[in-house]
Amino acid sequence: MRVCTNALRVVIFAIEKGLESSAAESLSKIEGITEAFEVTGKDDIIAMAEVLSGDELKWLENHLRSEPSIESFKMAVVKAERKK
Repeated sequence: MRVCTNALRVVIFAIEKGLESSAAESLSKIEGITEAFEVTGKDDIIAMAEVLSGDELKWLENHLRSEPSIESFKMAVVKAERKK
């Protein structure tokens, strides 16, 4: 999976299994994930990913579903980005 300017940006909201805090580390090693943050609140992790196609998005979803450190997750495609 290559990251390029035509990529779809995806936000991942994840809840991790257990208390080891290993999910962010595991997610950061998955191809396409560009950032992973351990956060407070309802979700344990927020990650950013870039994919080139719907097929790559489905691959990422399947990979996250099989990740042993993740209890559950939601994904959202970024529709627009605003920067200062």
